[in-house]
Amino acid sequence: MEPYSFPLASLADNETGLLGIGANWHPDTLIDAYSKGIFPWPHPGLNEIPWFSPPKRAVLCLEEYRPNKRLIRELKNLGFSYTANSNFKGVIEACRTLKRKKYKGNPNSSWITEDMESAYIELNKRGVAHSIEANLDNTLVGGIYGVFVNNIFSAESMFRLVDNASKASFYMLAETLKELGLKYLDCQIISPHLSSWGVKEIDRTVFLSLLETDYLLKKDFPMGELNVQLGDIV
Repeated sequence: MEPYSFPLASLADNETGLLGIGANWHPDTLIDAYSKGIFPWPHPGLNEIPWFSPPKRAVLCLEEYRPNKRLIRELKNLGFSYTANSNFKGVIEACRTLKRKKYKGNPNSSWITEDMESAYIELNKRGVAHSIEANLDNTLVGGIYGVFVNNIFSAESMFRLVDNASKASFYMLAETLKELGLKYLDCQIISPHLSSWGVKEIDRTVFLSLLETDYLLKKDFPMGELNVQLGDIV
């Protein structure tokens, strides 16, 4: 299997964001896609892979992210511990298999295929895909994973097995990215939950310009235990 190189994301359909169907799950194919603002979104009934760059991109400006005090109090009382890249396989497998509520923009619960899961696990081994895990009594109860290319982290999916575990994982990811010196978190497609957390839609042309912005990161993406102090945040 040879890697595939994509055309410009600006060629994607202006209504659906669909750029094309085909290519493959080669790690370099995925890296090329994300570096150009393109991501895969498998759909039931299609044997080939659809690739998208939506006309409106869901993005969180990290400098503006201010979790409310109620959320901080809740997180302090939950007793979660947090890790990074300690159980990437567990996070993506849970995201693939967990049954979800249906809502507009996310019509099914199984868009992550087994081939896709294997490809992202390989990206994690290469240091391109990363996960944040929320743990309770040494058991994985929530998490989020995504791809880190061109100083933009593109969140792919998250899950929770107990209340607020996905909120906690999203919060820890945002704080981790701030510590790295990143400015934006790409959430791809807007949803009611993301909107309530401060994620906003921007034009595709604006998002693509963010991918071209080059600046020096403060540190590498962490591995192991995370030590964000919730009590220091007001």
